[in-house]
Amino acid sequence: MQEYFANGKLLLSGEYVVLDGALAIGLPTKLGQKMKVEESGQDKTHILWKAYLNDDSLWFEAELNDELDVISSSDSILGNNISNILKAVESLKPEVFKNKRIEFTTQLEFPKDWGLGSSSTLVSLLSKYADIDAFKLLEKTFGGSGYDISCAMFPKPQSYQLTKKDRKVGLIQLDESITQHIYFVYLNEKQNSREGIERYREFGKDKDLIKAITDLSLQIKSCKSLEEFEDILYVHEYMISGHLEMDTVKESLFPDYKNGMIKSLGAWGGDFVLVTSHNHDMSYFERKGYTTMLSYAELIVD
Repeated sequence: MQEYFANGKLLLSGEYVVLDGALAIGLPTKLGQKMKVEESGQDKTHILWKAYLNDDSLWFEAELNDELDVISSSDSILGNNISNILKAVESLKPEVFKNKRIEFTTQLEFPKDWGLGSSSTLVSLLSKYADIDAFKLLEKTFGGSGYDISCAMFPKPQSYQLTKKDRKVGLIQLDESITQHIYFVYLNEKQNSREGIERYREFGKDKDLIKAITDLSLQIKSCKSLEEFEDILYVHEYMISGHLEMDTVKESLFPDYKNGMIKSLGAWGGDFVLVTSHNHDMSYFERKGYTTMLSYAELIVD
């Protein structure tokens, strides 16, 4: 049996604009996805797939033939997705599945609606198994900037930037005087990243915005005080808000929060938000019905 693990992700800065070359900051999460692979030789390829949730319940299973087509599955859409991903793996490494009986068993360590990267961790896991380039597999499957793959493959807080030919990744270290006041609050709903990207694309590429967000990410890398960090996030929120013509999450959901800063993470409208709390009192969010809260130390690999 072979076992693999990939870390989840959150995007601290650069949401949407990272697609157009802005410098972003990615935060790998301690929670990720595991995969076990059992294989044996036989005349024809035969693949069994089982996927478990973080509560150990089986939420999806499928069986695929030697053409990597679905024979049976508990969810036809997911079954086709798995088939397409495995075919993409095979296109990058021919015969990787040939003449094998393979049982893949995956398990998420976080609820699948949290938006921490069930797809990106899967791409990373299969790339490790097949010994292929995870970024190339991403291009053939889900697409995107690849920051989530970088977080899965290099689990440290990092700067991430697409270039004309490749990507630049640099490890960073946020000051503890800042991170001890950071919390992540789940908004009780999943946001569709693709819909968010489509909305962003409607407004066209903005070179001034790309430069401004890059500058803010650089400032985050070097800032040393909570107040400075909050000021940077405030500017970041209003730049993205203005570009998308959308209210910030603080304006729409938490207008009376007085104890710190609130910033969207990734696609606006769902998943997690970053919250700073000067006195570590998070009861404000509990009163509003947002009870899933994790500190920076609890969630982020550092």
